[in-house]
Amino acid sequence: MSKIQGQVWFMLIERIIPKELHNKNILTAIKKLCPNIPVSVIHKAFRKKDVKYNGIRVPKETLVQEGGKVSVYGVEEMTSGKKADIIVYEDQNIYIVDKPQGMAVHSGRTYTGEETLIDLLEKQAGQKLHLCHRLDRNTGGLMMVAKTKPVLDEMLKRMAEGQIRKEYTALVLGRIEPGRHTETAWLEKNARMNMVFVKSEMTDNSFKIVTTYEMVENKDMEGLEVTKILVKPETGRTHQIRAHMAYFGHPILGDGKYGDNSANKRLRMNKQQLFSTLLSFDYDNDGSLTGYLAGKKFERQVVW
Repeated sequence: MSKIQGQVWFMLIERIIPKELHNKNILTAIKKLCPNIPVSVIHKAFRKKDVKYNGIRVPKETLVQEGGKVSVYGVEEMTSGKKADIIVYEDQNIYIVDKPQGMAVHSGRTYTGEETLIDLLEKQAGQKLHLCHRLDRNTGGLMMVAKTKPVLDEMLKRMAEGQIRKEYTALVLGRIEPGRHTETAWLEKNARMNMVFVKSEMTDNSFKIVTTYEMVENKDMEGLEVTKILVKPETGRTHQIRAHMAYFGHPILGDGKYGDNSANKRLRMNKQQLFSTLLSFDYDNDGSLTGYLAGKKFERQVVW
């Protein structure tokens, strides 16, 4: 599990030993499997005992076997440039990344020419990658990116079947009482305006939305009552969390599209205070391409 607290976080790179590296020493294996990591950094990881083989710290002379797992722990210096700022976890099939607020995930209809998340990762990986899901430009936090199309297809199937749990943390306007709350409504999308509208009743062009949220902390900010919440969209529609929370009176702070502009200005917040903070692989190892991720959990902590 990788945890992020503010801007201080740790990175874990894991690789499974392929047949061609069977019975090689672990130093040689890491060089082959992680060509983007400088050799000097690999040696430093061994000196700091930050390299494990099958969960056990080992010296660089250790021989590895096909199917064994190599784990290299470290911090930002493990890779160079922006990549080190966003990668939380990497293995032979996926990345888990911490997307910054303000970065577009791909060149969609609101694209303004800047480098996107997928551009950045593909440039440094040297291959085509695939987004498993998306976050709005000004929403930050954890995302999953697949390295191949078969991995993408398997992850999309798992998400559709509820095997991968995604949760968010938000700061909203107003006081929310303790307990778990579930709200249901109907959502209409206006593509021309790039907005959605929440309705109390079904219409011809609407989709049912269900959002569950839970109070974490009530607090006062600049004389305004605000609440930190955990929120889970039971359905996954465009702008669902942002529009739905605003609909029942608790807009996300900093949201210029669905939020309360006077509160945003008072609190000097110009990006929605919404972060993807949990990716949990809630399934058993079924021996499939991504079965080995069973039980893994990645968390991001947000402090206001």
